[in-house]
Amino acid sequence: MNEFVNPGIFGPIILTTASGFTTEITELVYELNLYESIFKNTLECDITIQDTATTRLVQKGLIAAKDKIKFIFAGKKENGSAEEPISLTMKVYKLEPGSPIGQVSQRLKLYLVSDTFFKNKTKDISRSYEGKITKTIKNIATDDLQIKNIKIETATQESKGIYPYRSPLEIINMLLGRISPSKNPYDYNYIFYETVDDEFKLASIGTMMKQQPKVGNNSTNGFVITMPNYKLTKTDLKRTCLSHKSLPFSMIENASNGMWNSNHLEFDLNKKTYKEHSFCYNDYFNKQTHLSNNKIVSDQKELQDIINNTFVSRYTHRNSYLFDYDEQIDKKTRTDGSDDWLLKRMSCMEQLNQIKLIFSAPGNSTLRAGDVIYFGRPIEQYLSKDNPKKDIFYNGKFLITTIKHVLKHNTEDAGFTYTVTIMCMKDSVGDE
Repeated sequence: MNEFVNPGIFGPIILTTASGFTTEITELVYELNLYESIFKNTLECDITIQDTATTRLVQKGLIAAKDKIKFIFAGKKENGSAEEPISLTMKVYKLEPGSPIGQVSQRLKLYLVSDTFFKNKTKDISRSYEGKITKTIKNIATDDLQIKNIKIETATQESKGIYPYRSPLEIINMLLGRISPSKNPYDYNYIFYETVDDEFKLASIGTMMKQQPKVGNNSTNGFVITMPNYKLTKTDLKRTCLSHKSLPFSMIENASNGMWNSNHLEFDLNKKTYKEHSFCYNDYFNKQTHLSNNKIVSDQKELQDIINNTFVSRYTHRNSYLFDYDEQIDKKTRTDGSDDWLLKRMSCMEQLNQIKLIFSAPGNSTLRAGDVIYFGRPIEQYLSKDNPKKDIFYNGKFLITTIKHVLKHNTEDAGFTYTVTIMCMKDSVGDE
């Protein structure tokens, strides 16, 4: 079983300290975890090493922000060749000394981040902007964060105003809510995040959900829970879940956070007037992009009565100096976005908190946060090879929101085991 649970091709792990000291620390590494998430702007990693009497890395300068660690790894295909490799150089953000091991060594946990994280931490910016929001975000990313590789999904929204004194990524995150893709103006779920392929993506989750599954298209060839008396092939073993856990979800919490219904009140303190805008999930479901074609919660009257009574109001006050407002030609004041995007954005993002699960599988270096996969879990009373019955919640297409690549030192063969831990979600159910 280890042949399939722990495949991997690993390069040397190289440490370079700010003082210029370079050494290979592969033999010292106990565990390495690399995190990619569509909800995090930059990559994160942690690495645990066993610092021995002969290395004493801290004494050699392993404390500064300019310390770098380079690593490369890949999963294996059935023929033994390497999958798409992941190769990164990250900087030490934080060091956590561990307990001594015997009298000659200790465990150190190093927290690593990409260079963009440091650039963002070191500056606040404030300036005016006008034009397409995606262009504004690109300018911030290239000018203030020196990001060279950005992949942008087309959007047409424009806005003008002033950046408050915030970090570049804080301003980017504030602007994200105002964008919807040109392909579907009802998908207000743009995100901006760094990938393990050394690029940044500015894209909508709706567009991601339209992708075909990268792994599997039914409950037997996706990532599956192993069924008894089933003869597994090599491919089956690579897709077998080593463990899985489903996370709880609550329609009432979804409703109270603005997914189902929301009311937006705009107050103009100068004119002492207000405007009211409402949003209803049922009216927009078929217009938005989803993984499947049916709502998770049915339209049962009793449930709908509860949800409709969970009506939430959101308030905004007009202030002319804030970056979000504009005077129109007809002299009427309008908020540049809140009536257009706020409630839709809240609903779209809250839909991602419905059905979620976490599972671990053999290492796969080709998977990315933002990929669609198929997950299959048979109902308990129908655990059979043919699996004639399906669990409607945990069979179907899922969107990967976070993926953790886990490398652990294997004391048996002095190598590494490689697994992936995936958090994924679904916002709808269907016939797939």
